[in-house]
Amino acid sequence: MDIGRLEELGSESGALISLYLNTDDGPSSAVLADLGKRLKAAIDGAPRPVAMSVRADLDRIGGLASRVDTERRPAWAVFAADVDGIFETIPLGAGVSTSVSLGRRPYLRPLRALPDPVSMMVAVVERPRVEVYRHDAAGLVSLGAFEAEPGKDNYGGFRGYEEARVRSRAGEETKAIWKEAGALALAEHQERPFGGLLLTGHRYDLDGFAEMLHAYLRALPIERATIDPHTATSNELVELAVEAGRRVRRGIHEDAIREVLDGAYRGTPIAKGTTAVLRAVNVGAVERLVVCGPFAKPGVRCPECGWLARSGERCESCDVPFDALDDVLGGAWEQVLARGGRVDQVTVASALDVDGVAAVLRFPVDAQAE
Repeated sequence: MDIGRLEELGSESGALISLYLNTDDGPSSAVLADLGKRLKAAIDGAPRPVAMSVRADLDRIGGLASRVDTERRPAWAVFAADVDGIFETIPLGAGVSTSVSLGRRPYLRPLRALPDPVSMMVAVVERPRVEVYRHDAAGLVSLGAFEAEPGKDNYGGFRGYEEARVRSRAGEETKAIWKEAGALALAEHQERPFGGLLLTGHRYDLDGFAEMLHAYLRALPIERATIDPHTATSNELVELAVEAGRRVRRGIHEDAIREVLDGAYRGTPIAKGTTAVLRAVNVGAVERLVVCGPFAKPGVRCPECGWLARSGERCESCDVPFDALDDVLGGAWEQVLARGGRVDQVTVASALDVDGVAAVLRFPVDAQAE
């Protein structure tokens, strides 16, 4: 999904609708009608061009019900501003919370938080063969297969020394093709980084193969699964890769939480709670933003400089009226990414749930600063 293209959408008049529909929430026509009522309430007293634009968009949005019911996707996103010639409908591969908002810019946090599959390097290992795959949002793709000369299965007739020599040569050839496979995986990782490794095959081969991998690959989370390479299907590999990716993602969430909690004890600058985090975001101090699940708070944003706050009428710097935001943390998310920071929306319960949001900072921020 090209979120960068969606970031460029905008409506100076504030008529841009961002609508998310979870198809598990009930009949699509009824859910869309309810969202329409919320939009009608939102334009009560709005300038005439905004009100006319929203009404025109409501007619088109209402007509989506039949398509939603026919295509059977988990969720849909709609971005519309008739006055600006915008109408985007996007089927989503995972559920989101049903919501609708109106503003100058698109509300993209639900899209950014979608759990795309972790990109995994998958290796199917069986002496004297190994095949390397990449599994990500595009599916399972083979990167290459390597096979050594088959060794002798029956050593009858060989004397002890000769048998040992043949076995040693077979072992060396196996290690050689494991190194080749590892070199291919490393080259792929350097071009498009993996999030983790999944090594599959007979248990006694997996540790040996792992030892032949470059240190950069061994530093990634490594999952193992015992399978019979002769009978395993691509569907089984996909299922294993998806499950391994979920465990890797959970580990990433746990690391994000640990970085905040441990950082506070180590003396790393930390901000906790919406107000403190917004102060840090406004001055570009956030290195890593950690949001607990769907935690959200309303707030305001300056349409000129992007200043975020929980409340207020006008921006003190620009002296222009603030825009209201249903989710000010969505605005914080955008600013952190724009300034080279990282954002994690975690789904692991922890002590951070009390505050809902926290951040690891690049430098300390005065708790009273505005």
